[in-house]
Amino acid sequence: MIKSILTLITISFISINCFAQEEAGEVEKGVWEISLSPIYSYVPSHSEGLFKSEFHLTYWFTHEWGGGVSYTHKFIDGSEINDDIALIGSWNVTKYLMLNLGLNYSIPKKGGEEGILGIYNEAEINFRPNKWLSFGPLVGSVISKRTEFYTGVHVSFEF
Repeated sequence: MIKSILTLITISFISINCFAQEEAGEVEKGVWEISLSPIYSYVPSHSEGLFKSEFHLTYWFTHEWGGGVSYTHKFIDGSEINDDIALIGSWNVTKYLMLNLGLNYSIPKKGGEEGILGIYNEAEINFRPNKWLSFGPLVGSVISKRTEFYTGVHVSFEF
């Protein structure tokens, strides 16, 4: 299973990079972005709400296309539960809207548990007071055996 996940990660990064180069013609110098988000999530199958803290690290190949990873730490009633890691592709649709889509994996906390694969999707509104800082609301979901719908805010720093 780990081999399959690593293969998907490699294929995703290669395809994002090739597509970004093809679209841009001449490749611009890339930019790194770190994004931090407090999030409230709801899991309909368990009728439970949970709080999450999410961290994105994205490399922008062009001003429009990027790719990276997302790590999410989850809490229910103050107790930690399974964390998630996702490989994401990012698209700046407009100056104010960014979409993220990728493969999500819930990391088991206890031995014997199974990890859960899912599809990660998210939309962010970006307010940009200067070149290196953006913030705004976000909505998204993780579609899997344990589907979650969530909302929150993000603060992002480019360097």
